[in-house]
Amino acid sequence: LKELTIDGLESSRSFHLRVMDDPGFQRGEISIQWLEQRLESLTAPTLDRETLKLAAVAAALLAHEERNAGVANGRLPSASGNAVEPRPAGLSGWAAVARQEGLH
Repeated sequence: LKELTIDGLESSRSFHLRVMDDPGFQRGEISIQWLEQRLESLTAPTLDRETLKLAAVAAALLAHEERNAGVANGRLPSASGNAVEPRPAGLSGWAAVARQEGLH
């Protein structure tokens, strides 16, 4: 089921994978009411690990780009991230960011 790919139409593949990943299902703790009792958690939207990884990378790249934009303009993000502080004279962008983040 994990290797199954269906392109072009909706399938119930992800639902069945969630059912099989459920600890209670794996232990055989099921009854006639099991699906009805678990249906809400089994049908709740979830992100797979790959999507979560891509979102984390995108967020990190965006934060890096925003930080570099401030450093390139001679300014650093404040500790709160809301305001900017001037970069100390004579410090490279890397050194200034390291000092700002406490990485001396």
